[in-house]
Amino acid sequence: MALEDRPASSREQPLGVADVVRWSGRMLDGIGLVWLEGEVTQSSRPGSGHTYFALQDRGCVLAAVMWGRDAQRMRFKIEAGQRLRVRGRLGVYDRDGKMQLYCDFAEPAGHGAEAIALEQLKAKLAAEGMFALEKKRPLPRFPRRIGVVTSAHGAAIHDIIRTIHRRMPTAILIADAAVQGPNAPAQLVQGMAMVVRAGVDVLIIGRGGGSATDLTAFNHERVVRTISRCPVPVISAVG
Repeated sequence: MALEDRPASSREQPLGVADVVRWSGRMLDGIGLVWLEGEVTQSSRPGSGHTYFALQDRGCVLAAVMWGRDAQRMRFKIEAGQRLRVRGRLGVYDRDGKMQLYCDFAEPAGHGAEAIALEQLKAKLAAEGMFALEKKRPLPRFPRRIGVVTSAHGAAIHDIIRTIHRRMPTAILIADAAVQGPNAPAQLVQGMAMVVRAGVDVLIIGRGGGSATDLTAFNHERVVRTISRCPVPVISAVG
């Protein structure tokens, strides 16, 4: 909508508030998609699942909202203090007559989304006491059977078997599982459940080295919670 399309007004025929607010909204909508960068100064996510936040840059603040369907696709939660690069459309919220950004995508302008998601998960689990020292179980001196959850086709399994047999001839139960990729977390969880049901004194979960992306399956919340609930000691042998 062009500026020339604004509704006519005069002292004798003034516009209503709704006319001005809605015309302003149509003007902003005509800008189309925009990319913005700024620091999150406040954020809230009520039961509706929508995320309401504010972006600040050089003394200016812009209110923003991300609807629940878009927020669910995010790998991290939008929180105060983050610097984000966001995409959305500008509009006016009729009830308040306030300009805001209707955001459908956001990414960190500094640290990557994966790194932020990992730090948020670590903080969440730490607050639940997941990493408390008293939760650690002592290792048996002479385990009768050791469970190993890893890829049966990787180099790590051969190193683990060789090390165990060099130190003490002990029965080993192996659960084959993917160690990277989208199916890896579920397979690691299933593998741990299988060896525990079969009866082991110690469980080893691991893989060989790799990039941070290759190792993400072992940071998955389901994997961490399964390890925390495991009734036998768990040794992490990642990397």
